[in-house]
Formats: sequence, C-alpha cells, structure tokens
Amino acid sequence: MADGKILLHLRSKDAWIYGGSWAFFGGGVERRESSYQGLSRELGEEIGSRVFPVHRLIDSSRHVKKCGRGFVRVNDDTYYIEVESWRRFHLKEGQDMRLFTLDEALQLKLPPHERKIITMLLHRRQRLAT
Repeated sequence: MADGKILLHLRSKDAWIYGGSWAFFGGGVERRESSYQGLSRELGEEIGSRVFPVHRLIDSSRHVKKCGRGFVRVNDDTYYIEVESWRRFHLKEGQDMRLFTLDEALQLKLPPHERKIITMLLHRRQRLAT
C-alpha cells in the first residue's frame, strides 16, 4: 500500500475470468513456477516490471469459479509488494490502473476473493490504529 492506498487494475471486459472487475495484478502460475515466480512473470507482462525486493505472502485461498460452460479451480496467493512509485509502470493488459484507499476499493466491482483481501487489510489497519 502506498500512502495507505492500493494499486488495482480494471480487467478487460472480455477477460476469461472476472472481466470488467477491478483487481490486483497477477495471473496464472505456469508449470514448475512458484507462486511468486508466476507473479513476477505476470507483472512483467501486465505492467512491465518484474523486480520487487520487498514482498511477503499475506493470504492464500482456493476456490472454484464458473467459467463458460465449466468450472476452473483457482488458487490465489496474494502478496504484499512495496513500491516507491507506481507511475513508472506501463499498463500492458486491462483497461486502466489506479490507486484507491481501502474504503474506495470496497465500493468497486471486485472478484469475491479480492474483496476478502481488501476487507482483511482494512481490519488490520484499523486494529493497528487503536
């Protein structure tokens, strides 16, 4: 989070999963990749940057998503990544990217598992403030 804000991107309307939703950056893990290696590759593909020295896994969740005529198993590992300036990124996939406060983000159309993460971050911040 930069200044208490998170960077989200608006997924393309025709994305195969969660099209037209605001979401964290990331994507699928390829064979023999760790989740962090997959995230690094996906960030290179989506915003042109792969190296983030400060990171940590903050959540893992598993769920099933209806996709077309079938279902797909989704394994979501969410990492906290600290960056000095998001303005150096160049959006290569999706429609838009913006910084949001956690409260603002909860007002957006979000995938359910990402709403859960943002709610968790908001509750953590509130606990730390008291």
